[in-house]
Amino acid sequence: MTGAAPSVGRAPGRAPVLAVTAVCAIAAATAWAALSVGHPAATAAPVVLALLAWTAWRAPLRASAAVLLLLVLALDDFENANGLWHSPLAGLGDLVHHSMQSIFPSVKGLALTGTELGILLLLAVAAWRSSTGAPADRPAAPPRALAAVGGAYLGAILLATANGLARGGDAEVAVWQTRPLLETAALTMVFLAALRERGAEVLAARVVVLAAVVRAALAAWVRWVVAPGTTFDLEYATDHGDSMLFTLAFVLVAAHLLERRDRARAFAALAVLPVLLVGIHANGRRTAWLQLALGLLLFLVVARGAAWRRQLGRAALVALPFLVLYGAAGWSSTSAAFRPVQLVRSVTDSTVDRSTWDRQVENWNLAMSMRDRPLLGRGFGHEWTEYFAGDAITEIFHRYRAHPHNQLLGVLLFAGPLGFAAIWAPFAVLVLAGVRAYPRARTPEQRATALAVAATSVVVGVQCFSDLGPFWPQYAVLTALALAAAGRLATETGAAR
Repeated sequence: MTGAAPSVGRAPGRAPVLAVTAVCAIAAATAWAALSVGHPAATAAPVVLALLAWTAWRAPLRASAAVLLLLVLALDDFENANGLWHSPLAGLGDLVHHSMQSIFPSVKGLALTGTELGILLLLAVAAWRSSTGAPADRPAAPPRALAAVGGAYLGAILLATANGLARGGDAEVAVWQTRPLLETAALTMVFLAALRERGAEVLAARVVVLAAVVRAALAAWVRWVVAPGTTFDLEYATDHGDSMLFTLAFVLVAAHLLERRDRARAFAALAVLPVLLVGIHANGRRTAWLQLALGLLLFLVVARGAAWRRQLGRAALVALPFLVLYGAAGWSSTSAAFRPVQLVRSVTDSTVDRSTWDRQVENWNLAMSMRDRPLLGRGFGHEWTEYFAGDAITEIFHRYRAHPHNQLLGVLLFAGPLGFAAIWAPFAVLVLAGVRAYPRARTPEQRATALAVAATSVVVGVQCFSDLGPFWPQYAVLTALALAAAGRLATETGAAR
């Protein structure tokens, strides 16, 4: 009689070893934080970070990227609203936006922000899943044009940095000048992987709009509830970077409404667009209105052949004479009825606005500084020369000569004409992708994405020209998201060919 076959045990594999190693590492990190830092948040940080890493490792990449997108765009921190007010989540916002060593001084050497740690984690997740053949989260191969532009972009940053350091530039300054540019490239890689699945770009658009609504509500609260009870002269209600967020969220909602005018989208637009306009007004940034106008105007360039384009064109022709008369009547008026005209004049006329005068002085100094190295540029790690002194701002911005408000002229000064062309080429790609993809798009969502992708170049470009564009976290996230969406759109519609 044949006996029962003996059971064959399975080798435990690597899972228990990895689990024990992870538990030991977390315990050691927690003990170190308790002894050396002493802060309760720092003591709990290893466990919290381990849970977040495990969740991101297990979750779909599109979900993890959406969470990172929401945290970066929606959370305020203790520097928002000039430090006048902050929400209960401002501590989490500090972790997301600022370096670990600036929050926990005892943790020296960890200069990465929470956003940058999240980017590294998601890149590791994408790389691991790609190596193991997970189809959903394998990074989509970008079109050749986008890949070539990305290579030129990184090469220009590297060469401008090497040029600056070889000429005695400050390495720390070079790091801060190039950090947001490199962060944008890394985020683009994350979003290329996260937007691989169909419909993921719609999720990303909804997250952007949700974050903008949250920030608009915060701006309104600070402007009309908190600020009136103080003697503080509130320059802005949240921060300058929210101009990009508010206007791009408006562009997204408007684009989807134009391309599919059904009842659901109409109700959504009626609920969201007024909130975003209130947020723009409450935040008090003049260039936000210019960004919004130019972003919507670019729709007319991209949407060739669209029925609504012809309708808007006819309406614009009818309204043009009245707008000219309104502008002429209000140019020198102080009446509240001509507030839009006064806003336009304050942006363009330095005789009526001191901030505009300061920007023109800085632009002139930047242009004069280009004369000493007109071809290769000064290189990152250097400053511009202050030939003509503007208002003294050293106390509030001690590195203003290393970080020009006008980042277009700043990159031209530091990287030279060829480096400038390579570093700003991604924005040309956005417009090209939108123009080529729109007539080839097969769905309303694709056409709306083409409009929003192209408009991003103008919205972000105005921010870079007027106020420290790359140094606001919204720049890297929104630019990277648009580039990833442009790559996917070009592949789906055949615009890359």
